[in-house]
Amino acid sequence: MPAKYKTCIPCIVRPEPPISLFIDNHFVQLQTLNTRKVRKHLSSLYFIPPKCKLYFQAFFNISDYEWNFYFRLPFVVTMETRLQDFQWKVTHNILYTNAMLYRMRPPLVNSSLCTFCKLVDETPVHLFIHCKYVKTIWNTLTNLWGPVLAAPDTLSGKQIIFGDHKFSNLLNHVIIIIKQTIYSCKMKGCLPSFNMVKININTAKQTERYIMTKNNLSTFEKKWGSFCTM
Repeated sequence: MPAKYKTCIPCIVRPEPPISLFIDNHFVQLQTLNTRKVRKHLSSLYFIPPKCKLYFQAFFNISDYEWNFYFRLPFVVTMETRLQDFQWKVTHNILYTNAMLYRMRPPLVNSSLCTFCKLVDETPVHLFIHCKYVKTIWNTLTNLWGPVLAAPDTLSGKQIIFGDHKFSNLLNHVIIIIKQTIYSCKMKGCLPSFNMVKININTAKQTERYIMTKNNLSTFEKKWGSFCTM
């Protein structure tokens, strides 16, 4: 065990044989102490949560298990690197919105307000959940494809931003596609529509079919089944 580890561990020493250190709420014999145990203990003492956790915890109650799932989700539900990269940015709260761009010096946009409604600051939570122009898209999703995708009657804000471990890979994939469609429309300065969502879902389906034809087409059929946007 590196000597510097021993000097930076706040601990209680029990001098009587066998010599032990108080780590993780119990005494650990010095002979059994190794680098892995010390590193785990130091991480628990000095770990600083990512800023994305601090931001989203202000809106949602998210467990450590859910965070671990959210960080892995884009690489499980889709094979498109474009969508993986997009959802990774959403989860880590590094997707550029007007509120973020306006805080830069000099500001890179003229206003921090939402591109669509122009009423509220454009944050990820507003852009994907609360804006009146995107609410209709989520309502159409659950009303039109709810039974097919086994979606709930209403998607919660947390499910929209991150997905849900109880959802199928297809439903989580569709949620990412809808968010990416909304963001693409924001960048183009046009209002999103469900017809755009259908086009992007069909494109994603054909892309995965092409990829899986070379690998395992049965995986594609298992995921997409007979789902059709038309």
